[in-house]
Amino acid sequence: MNTRNQAREDNPPIVVNGEMLVDNIDKANAGAEYLKNVIGRQDPFKDDRNRTIWKVKKVSLKKRMEDYNRPFTEREVNEVVKNLPNTTPGEDLIYPEFVKRLPEIWMKELLKIINIAWKSEYFPKIWKKGTAFMIPKPGKDSEKIENFRFITLLSVLGKVYERLVKNTLMVDRRKERAQRLSVWISA
Repeated sequence: MNTRNQAREDNPPIVVNGEMLVDNIDKANAGAEYLKNVIGRQDPFKDDRNRTIWKVKKVSLKKRMEDYNRPFTEREVNEVVKNLPNTTPGEDLIYPEFVKRLPEIWMKELLKIINIAWKSEYFPKIWKKGTAFMIPKPGKDSEKIENFRFITLLSVLGKVYERLVKNTLMVDRRKERAQRLSVWISA
């Protein structure tokens, strides 16, 4: 008889610091601690050089705030949705294929929701929530925590929102590079 937090055959125990972990909560906590140690928590403003660069970037961004704060368009949302990979849904259980097949009127409603969130500088909490999994790497000893791949299933709607924001920022960077290149070529 297996309880929810006990290992099964398809969910073997792992060994961390010489201790065998069977309980799923203990394994999840060990995985979180392992990632924290591997990724680390570095302060980007550790030295004054990084702090100065940030201040310069922040000042230059103020000049372009109008471009960043404009509402997203139907074309932009449709492009992002069209390019969504067919993946497993996050906690909201909304599949990418479902969003791709939304009728035009619902896509307009989704656009309204996204633009309201963007204008109010809000990221809906359900879109931030993720479900994390530890998957053993093929051919590796699954008793060692470093032999697991960590994945997180996130909300498809959150991914749409994030990609819209990313695309807005990347378009600006491309324009900036093109301007620098044209200045360099004309010099």
